[in-house]
Amino acid sequence: MAVEVRRTKSPPANAWRALQLRSAATMSPAGVLGALASEENGLSPAEARRRLQQVGPNALRSHGARPLAVLLRQLRNPLLILLVAAALTRSASSVTSGSL
Repeated sequence: MAVEVRRTKSPPANAWRALQLRSAATMSPAGVLGALASEENGLSPAEARRRLQQVGPNALRSHGARPLAVLLRQLRNPLLILLVAAALTRSASSVTSGSL
């Protein structure tokens, strides 16, 4: 699907930073590209370098949660405790009755 982008004037240098996801969802593809100061084929190498200098790499940062802390927090979930108790009860009743 080709998107035609028409720009009458160039947007301010950081206008692309102001675009919110909610408003972008209601715009046409050409409108989003225009608001991001981009083109269908992406940014020019010079613009990509400039934005990399301004905001850094396009990478997610680690949330820093420790796996053990996450596991312990999940084990405090009442629904999980109920499910484990039900599984243990079922297992114990199967062993005592001789049927698995």
